[in-house]
Amino acid sequence: MLCISCSSSSSDGTVNEAEGEAWQMDPNEPAKLQVAFHWFLPAVPHKVISTDYDNYSLVYSCLNFLWLFHMEDIWILSRTPQLHPETVEHLKDILQSYEIDTEPMRPTEQLNCPADM
Repeated sequence: MLCISCSSSSSDGTVNEAEGEAWQMDPNEPAKLQVAFHWFLPAVPHKVISTDYDNYSLVYSCLNFLWLFHMEDIWILSRTPQLHPETVEHLKDILQSYEIDTEPMRPTEQLNCPADM
């Protein structure tokens, strides 16, 4: 079990935080995780599609819930506020090879982040 904490900063300076837990679904498939942020919501499967272990990870999540809605999330995670544009394009190419539309993806504002993040 891994405790995780996520933060994002909006344009008005508001910091949004969420804490949750992540665990491996199967030790034979270490790239597949279950992630839960609230006790009343189901855990959601996440898959690390690509990582270089030092600079970035590409994470994908897809969930159908009670035949009512479909949720798809993609994250390009970085250890630094910005990745080299060529790295981002490489990761988007990987997503496109899985027929995942990258057009709606937008970078997260990284200015004015709290110093302790």
